[in-house]
Amino acid sequence: MLNVLLLNAYSANHAERLRHLLTTKWQVSTLDESEREASLEAALRSADALVTTRYGLAMPPAPRLKLIQTPVSGTTAWSRRPSRLNAPSAMCMSMKSPSANM
Repeated sequence: MLNVLLLNAYSANHAERLRHLLTTKWQVSTLDESEREASLEAALRSADALVTTRYGLAMPPAPRLKLIQTPVSGTTAWSRRPSRLNAPSAMCMSMKSPSANM
């Protein structure tokens, strides 16, 4: 089973809805920005997909990532995407139409 991490409060608000929309087997996990750094490291280490409003060099490694979706993200900051990131990305303006087949 693949693991999608909904990071930060905005993304985590959509967890239940996403669980019902997915047509393939995914473990949907959430992590709020107030949780400890060790929790973030473990969650990113096991994530296959990430939904977050921000991602940058200060984030712990996420070696399994296959997709990053950044709702409400502008393209200016994304152009400075970390070069170590080897995952496709999807930028969208809202979570109203998440990909059901991730």
